[in-house]
Parts: sequence; structure tokens; C-alpha cells
Amino acid sequence: MAEGLKLYNEFKKTISEIGEIKMAWFTTFNLSLDFFEKYVLSALVQTNPFDIKNIKDFEALNDRIVNADSGSVDVKVFHDYRAMRPDIKRTSVQTIAIKPKSIGKSFTHGVFHPKVTLLVNKKNEAWLVTGSANLTLSAWSKNSESVVFKKIDDKVNAQAITDFFLGLLPNISDRNKINSLNIEWQKGLKPEAKWKFIHSISKHRLLDYIKEDTCKDMFVWSPYFSDEFLNIIKEDLSWVNNLNVIPDLTTSGAMRLSSEVVLEVLATPKVKLHKDLYEYGKELLVHAKVWCTTSKLAIGSWNFTKAGLNIAINANNIEAGVVEDINDYTYQALKQSFQLKRIDVPKGMRKEDIDDEKKELLFDWTINCQIYVDWSTYQYRFESEDNSSFESLFIDLPGKKNRISAKQVLNSGVSFYKEHKSLLKDRLFTVYDKEEGGNKVYLGVIIELNPMERPSVGFESLSDLLRAWSDRKPENKSQYHQINYQPDTETGEELSDKIIKALKGDYSNAWFTMFLAFEQIRIRLEEAKTDARELSMIGYRIPGSVSQLSEHLMRLKEQMISTNTEMSSSFIWFMINEETK
Repeated sequence: MAEGLKLYNEFKKTISEIGEIKMAWFTTFNLSLDFFEKYVLSALVQTNPFDIKNIKDFEALNDRIVNADSGSVDVKVFHDYRAMRPDIKRTSVQTIAIKPKSIGKSFTHGVFHPKVTLLVNKKNEAWLVTGSANLTLSAWSKNSESVVFKKIDDKVNAQAITDFFLGLLPNISDRNKINSLNIEWQKGLKPEAKWKFIHSISKHRLLDYIKEDTCKDMFVWSPYFSDEFLNIIKEDLSWVNNLNVIPDLTTSGAMRLSSEVVLEVLATPKVKLHKDLYEYGKELLVHAKVWCTTSKLAIGSWNFTKAGLNIAINANNIEAGVVEDINDYTYQALKQSFQLKRIDVPKGMRKEDIDDEKKELLFDWTINCQIYVDWSTYQYRFESEDNSSFESLFIDLPGKKNRISAKQVLNSGVSFYKEHKSLLKDRLFTVYDKEEGGNKVYLGVIIELNPMERPSVGFESLSDLLRAWSDRKPENKSQYHQINYQPDTETGEELSDKIIKALKGDYSNAWFTMFLAFEQIRIRLEEAKTDARELSMIGYRIPGSVSQLSEHLMRLKEQMISTNTEMSSSFIWFMINEETK
């Protein structure tokens, strides 16, 4: 079980052994964007998270993910649509909200609960990381978690992992990608392994994989329980002679089970409750989910509930994990690795307190939807699994002064070109049921398409921009590059003191630089006249693009009107005139 910084360090160690990553797909219940972007993303590209301190550092990290020399790293995070509390998102990594009902009717009243990571390197070798740890700081640094790292070297598990992600992916190109990988895996891997990756999407149930004719002892770690605890034991674990349950205990020493049920447990001889004697520290969650019999070891996301075990009718969770065959030697070694103390008089909790704790984990959103932005077209796109209600929905989008109707985004599209600098740093959207006022019905993260075309880099001064065009390749002049927005303002369009000072400098040599830059722009445009993508890059996307040049000149024009400037008026006129040709 992972505690301290062990899980984070193990993840970094695994990345260093795997080599250069080309795909990293994650699933989680809770999602902390701040933790994920700073720590997990930096680990993927083997950089130090403590060097990431400001927005420029995050932009550099994003560039390493999106614009890697050997190709973009495909990073995706799937999470329950109600369980993320976004406050800020600093990279263009895709976060995909999952509504359990959309996966299957049996999950209608359940949650999306698996904690699965698929890592693929440049050689198409793959690793699975799965267990109980969500993508949160506490899970990766403090909690007691159960996690396994497995190299995928057999066809059965390769197919199971492929099926798992196919059940989550809405995009056909992503589905084709994982299918293509699996074709390669099926060609070269061995037939099967001693462990199995199982998941609810393929209707796998944990108890079907660990059941024995009779089992002398079973050990189960679980922080959460349902009031059907004894019914589960009677109806689904009748083959177990002695059931040893190790719950997480609250600071008051109570397990998350109603006091009434705890009294019933005390009267059930086959059930014994234990305290894990490992010193985890105060107020830290023993979050591990481990199921161990004399011949099977299961590590995953399964709590001791009907929802977690997928034995409810329509309130099942989507769960996943690994089940492994073990022999008696391994079983005895496992027993020796932990110390337990019998809880003779266990405490329970009030049902109201248990319900309140559950409510704190989830937002009560009434819909699930997604906003996409396509940097190749500067257009928003809206998708919803609840299309029957979209006509009455209105969306707050970055930089837009008024809410936009979902119907308008869905039917005709909405441009974000004028507000694109807001979108470079603000990737959250909010949905309301009225155009003004009303109730908030959803809060989500915008998914960026074609992020490599984000115009995130520019030039702080016009003189830097013109100098960068001297050899027709401003995108290569990293020594002049700055982020293309101000992180402490709404749009990043204010004229800084540094630029004002630059406007008052000696421009005796600037005439030559100006004419050279414009000639280089003209030549590059001429060379690209039959290449639509290159024209788009020159016009809108590269550092020093025509649109960025226009922004600088508009600010310069406004500066001429509003204040006195020592820059030659004829010089300014020539620049504006050349730019508008």
C-alpha cells in the first residue's frame, strides 16, 4: 500500500523505466486539476514539478506535451462529471466528463469510480497502473492506497484494457487509435498472464473472479460500506467461513457504517472487524480497496457496497482493477506483511452524517455536456447527452460579456476569435437554465481541439516582432518569445510600461528592420499561397503572425491618439500602411 510520497515516486520511477511516453490515459473519480497538471504532467515528461511556479512555466510544460519533437503526447483524463471541482486549468490536456448512465442502464444511479492509467511508449509497449488512488494530492502523497503497476505483455489483458477505453471514448479517431494499438499488441504478445484486468463496462463483477467453493479466511480493506453490508455477506459471501474486514476509521474511531448495522455485525460470528496497526498519521484516509482470499488477490476500486461490487439493480458503479492468482506461499507472505488488531467494540456513524459525507463528494448537476474549441477554426462546439433540454440552456464562455444560448452554439456555432486571448488562460464554462440569473446546472472544462495551433506565444514589443521576421522564421526566435496574454488581466491587451518605453527609443535603424520584416512576410505568404494550413499559421497562429502584428499596430495607433510619443509619426504610418496592404 502506498503512503507518504511513495505512489508519486513510484510513478516517476515507472516513467523513467518506460522511456518516452506517447500516450497517457487516466480515469479517476475525484480530479484535482491543480495537482494533476503540476505533478502528474511534469512526471510524464520527466521535469521537476517544483520548477513550475507561474503561468509561463505551465505554458512551457504544455508545449512539451503538445509540441514534442517526436510528436504530441496524447494525454486524456476521464472523470465523473459531478466529482471535479475546477478552479483553474493551465494546460490544454483533455479532461472528459463521464455520466455513468451513458455507459449503461445498470449505472444510472451509480458513479464513475475506476482509477486506471494506461501508459504507452514510442515502441508501443504498454503499462497499466490501477488501484484505489484518485488523481488528487492526498491520494498520491498521504493516503494509504493500494496500487499495482503491470506491464501489459499478454493478449487477454491488452484486449480487456482496449475494451475498457472503447466504452468511454466518444471520438472515432481516438477509438481507432486504441484499436490500432491493440492490433499490434495482439500480434506480438503472449496468450495470457496470471493476472486479469477486469472492469464493469464489460459486465465483469469482482465476486465472480474471486469466488471459491469454500474459503477459510478472507481479508478486505475498504473505507466505505453500505447498509446492505450483512445482506452482501449472507447472499454473496456465504462461501467465506471467516470474513476479516479492515475499515478506515474516522478521527472519532468510527467506521462508515450506521450504528444499527454495526450492532448487527457484532452478533455475526463469521465477521471480524480489525484496525490496521500501521501508523498512517492523524486524519489521513486508509483508502485502499483490497480483497484477499487464500488463492486470489484483487486490487482495484471496489468498496464493500452493492454499487461497488456491481450487485445492485441500477445503482452500480463503474469499477476496475486487477485480480491475480496467488499460491499458499504468497498468501502467507501477505498475511505476515500487515498487523491487525481486533476491534471488539466498533463504533458506527449516524445515517445523516454518512449521507452528508457522500453529498460532499458530488455536485448535484442536472445535466452533463461538453464545450469544445477548435483552434483550427476559432469556433465553439457544444455537445450534450441531454439534448431534450438544450434549448433552455445558456452558457458563460471565457471573454464573452453575455451568456450564449446552447441552441446557438449547437446549431450555428459561435466564434471565439475576438476573445481568444481570454480562452488561452480560462478554460472553464458554466451552464445556466436562464439567460440572466437562474440556476447553475453544470460547470465543466473546455476541451481544446488542435491545441498545437494555439497562438499562446507572441512578442512583448513590436521591435522584437519585427526583428524576429529577419529570416522569415519568427516561430524559431525563442529568445524573444513571451506568452501572448497577460495573466493578471482579463484580455492581456494593456500596454505595459516596457512597451511604452520602447516606443520612445531611437528608431534610426528601425526603418530597415521594418521594411525587411514586411518583405519577409510577403515572401513567405507568396510561397504559401497554395497551402491553406501554412497560410493559416502565418495569419493567425505562429508567434509574430499577421494577426499579432495587427494587434501591436492597433495598440500603437491608440497610443498615438491618447498620448504624446517620441516615435516618428511617419514611421508609424508606414508600418500601419504596410500591414494593411
